[in-house]
Amino acid sequence: MSGQNRSNLIKYLNKTFKLRTCKRLPKTPCIRYHIGYCSAPCIKKITEKEYQEIIEHIKKILSGKSNELIENLNKKMKEYTIKKNFEKSLVLRDQINAIKYLTEKQNVETKKTYDQDVVDFVIKDNKAYFLLFNIYKGTLVNKIEKETDLELVDLSIIDDFLISYYSNNVVPKEIILSKKINENTKRYLEHIKGANIKITIPKKGLKKELLDLCRKNIEINFFKNELVLEDLKKKLNLKYLPKVIECFDISHFSGKDTVGSMVYFKDGLPDKKNYRRFKIRSLPKDKIDDFSSIKEVVKRRYSRLISEKKDLPNLIVIDGGKGQLSSAKEVLEELNILDKIDLISLAKRDEEVFKVDNLFPIKLSKKDKTLHILQRVRDEAHRFAITYNRQIRK
Repeated sequence: MSGQNRSNLIKYLNKTFKLRTCKRLPKTPCIRYHIGYCSAPCIKKITEKEYQEIIEHIKKILSGKSNELIENLNKKMKEYTIKKNFEKSLVLRDQINAIKYLTEKQNVETKKTYDQDVVDFVIKDNKAYFLLFNIYKGTLVNKIEKETDLELVDLSIIDDFLISYYSNNVVPKEIILSKKINENTKRYLEHIKGANIKITIPKKGLKKELLDLCRKNIEINFFKNELVLEDLKKKLNLKYLPKVIECFDISHFSGKDTVGSMVYFKDGLPDKKNYRRFKIRSLPKDKIDDFSSIKEVVKRRYSRLISEKKDLPNLIVIDGGKGQLSSAKEVLEELNILDKIDLISLAKRDEEVFKVDNLFPIKLSKKDKTLHILQRVRDEAHRFAITYNRQIRK
């Protein structure tokens, strides 16, 4: 188990079973007792026998005997309920739920009594993304991620990974894979282990579910933002995958010192070296005109990109409603690049998305991750504009 995973597990068990964390028993209970995180053996709120029972429970959890423990605790809980000792019954109920949560979180409960590793990989953009689950007695105890650059993609990539990884790690009794490996690779792993090993390529059942979980983790861990961007493209019916997003905002203070900002997001993440800010030149200092301001900053930005023959973004986001969107559209049509870029605006009041070819706005769920990324881009543009406005005023 990795150090981080071990630390998280210890914290969870301490909190759930209210274990003392002090090195010496104090004479008065600490803050952990008062907030319900410690059973306070220091002031005899729990007997030595009861505390030792909790330690035994934790030993069973760590040794992969969660089901056996849950069964025993359920029996005790029923006994307490019959005796109308509801306080202790509720404590056991909470412990049972916590153990179930821990087991469900790992999501790899099986009846096997031997150790397994589950390995899968994805090749994308000349890189290989590997993920390996270490499973001991049916419980996921560790997760390893690795990203490798590829000069040449070939069928031996999984063999290379297994040889490299197990040269420095313990070889399990069974390795669950999505693809066949070379027989020589299997012999090499058996030589390292000093015993026969089993290579399984499941088509169905629990082992296939483990493999599917491994693949899903690869997608989440390595391609989380890309999946959200693909979802954004689909839900807004965009022409292009929004790998590069540029967002514009206009800011002024009491009708003066109008400025514009542009933030740059690549693969769902901010790239601050490509942020830009604009002093509005086309308006008097004390005049407010968001539409004219949007026209100016959009024209300045993309006239320059065109003249310098640099790449255009996939998606332009304008902070505002239909009016601001129309202003940006007019400029992009004038520059003859509207068909090369997707253009939308995000209205803050109702968080509605406006598109140039839609009569009505698109309403995304407040829980939708695609809305969250648009909000993040818009809010960053707003922050950047306000910061610049303050600098101008100073």
